Amino acid sequence: MPKHLDSLVKNRFIGALQAGLNVSQLPKRMTSDSPSAKNLAEKFQETGSTHHRPGSGRPTKATSHVQRSITKEATKDRRKPLADIGRSVTPIISTSTVRRVLADRGSASQERLGR
Repeated sequence: MPKHLDSLVKNRFIGALQAGLNVSQLPKRMTSDSPSAKNLAEKFQETGSTHHRPGSGRPTKATSHVQRSITKEATKDRRKPLADIGRSVTPIISTSTVRRVLADRGSASQERLGR
C-alpha cells in the first residue's frame, strides 16, 4: 500500500477483511504491498480503528486548561489582540498557538484569524 492511504482505501481494505478474505490475498486485489496490509490489519485488530495514532513528540503547552483560559479570554473581550491573550495565560503562549486553539475550538471569528 502507498505510505499514505486515504480513508476510502482503508475502509475497503477492512471491509474485505471482515468479508472473509485473507490479508495475503488483499494486496493483490487492492494494489498494495503485503507489509502495509498486515500492519493495517493488526492496527484494526488492536484498536478497532484505522486512524493515525498520536506520535511521540514535544507535548503541547496549550493543555486543556490553558485552552479553556484562552477561549474565556477571547470571548470576554473579542477585540483583544491575540498576542495579549497569549500573554494573559500561564504559561505564556505564542500568537500562532492562540490562533490555532481558537480555530480548533470554534471560538474565533474569521476576521480575528485574518481570513
